Amino acid sequence: MMTDLIASVLDVLYQQSIWAGILFPAVLLFAYVFRQAYPGILMAVWLLIPLRLIAPTDLAFEYSLAEWLSKLPLQEVAAAPVADGMANHAVGHHSYGEYAVDSKLGAFEYILFALWLSGSVFCLGRFLNARRQLRGFIKDAEWVRSGDDYEMLEQARAAFGCRRNIKLVISRSSNSAFTVGTVSPIICLPGKLWNELSRSDQQAILYHEVAHVKACDDLLLYGLNLIRCVFFFHPAMCYAQAQISQQRERLTDITVIESGKIKPRQYAKALLNYIEKSTLKRFENVAPGVGGQYLLMKIRIEAMMNNRFKQLLWQKVSALLLMAFMISIVLPMETLAKAELLDNEAAGIQFNKPMENIRISSSFGMRKHPISGKDKFHKGIDLPAALGSKVFAVAGGRVVKVKCKNLNKPNYVFIDHGQGMVSRYFQIDEVRVRENDWVKPGQHIAEIGGPHMGTGPHLHFELYKDDEAVDPLVYLKK
Repeated sequence: MMTDLIASVLDVLYQQSIWAGILFPAVLLFAYVFRQAYPGILMAVWLLIPLRLIAPTDLAFEYSLAEWLSKLPLQEVAAAPVADGMANHAVGHHSYGEYAVDSKLGAFEYILFALWLSGSVFCLGRFLNARRQLRGFIKDAEWVRSGDDYEMLEQARAAFGCRRNIKLVISRSSNSAFTVGTVSPIICLPGKLWNELSRSDQQAILYHEVAHVKACDDLLLYGLNLIRCVFFFHPAMCYAQAQISQQRERLTDITVIESGKIKPRQYAKALLNYIEKSTLKRFENVAPGVGGQYLLMKIRIEAMMNNRFKQLLWQKVSALLLMAFMISIVLPMETLAKAELLDNEAAGIQFNKPMENIRISSSFGMRKHPISGKDKFHKGIDLPAALGSKVFAVAGGRVVKVKCKNLNKPNYVFIDHGQGMVSRYFQIDEVRVRENDWVKPGQHIAEIGGPHMGTGPHLHFELYKDDEAVDPLVYLKK
């Protein structure tokens, strides 16, 4: 039981890490080429990395990039080694003749799992401890229910159209402004530093925090940190989180400036005055707040001074459409055929006919051999058909063995369908699949060919379960 759990965890980590690593260069290239684009578009692109890490490993779409690449000849050379390793994990730990997969874990796998678990627990503990410290600042704070600060908060809510009630507190121990909570958000202002700021600087900082509340940035940061706790070892996730935070702050800046209540120069000056005095930078990726490195602040201020962006409707729609496109086209990393195999694993396999017209000339079991006349066990069924008749995959799966272009021995195709089920097709020609291909149910894989040892053209069809030949009719009838 524990061994299976460890194997499953390692399989998921392996698969998700591989796919995220494949996706990362494309995202990095896009972000570099379009680095001057609207921040919402860049943020949508970088969100693909964490989404890929948590998306189901069998996510597939008919018009996805993975489906398109699977049809290219180049895919056999470039992707076969990865696909083969992935397939052994995805299909499960079972055996089918010479393609046995060992389900036992070695010392290396146990050590690897222990290292991952230790690192994940450490990262989660550090994140939760940081959140606990922020909650401690709030617990030690004074609740603002009236006065100038409260009126400024209400003005900011009205400017951004924020309907949620926001609790405003001023902490005696915190030295930085931050926001926690999504349904019942709390904005915590630094008591001592707050009193040192001018009224215009206070207005800029408070509007900044309300913009974070409006965008539900605390929920986004919380989710990103949880994903990073699981994939702390993946450099793509660490880099993507930093880029998402940068674009998130730029979007917040645009929101504040577009409110029309604060001028860009005033807002930029307020951020600079504030960041010089704030010392709570270690929490900048734990909860939304004003802060960040000076280099990133320089980029933000330059964008504000140039007044490059306005949150026009078409920009927001473009970001949403790009996100939808990426999720449907780029994010799916599996072909429909492999997704079908994994569905077979979970819900049982539905077998279809290997040919359009089924007529059995020789059944499964003991019989007299048509050539030698001796009693011999027949491991499959013979389905007579004209030469060139199409042969179809009885279910979705991975092609594990192919033999073709041999005039002296029968050609054949073996397809693994998961759950220990393997279908075998003999006496065929014009084979249309290669080893490691993923096929769909009913996909045309070959045609009736020869030689047939004087018995006439036919398909010899076998079905194996856990490396034992079984009567195909029992399963085809189902």
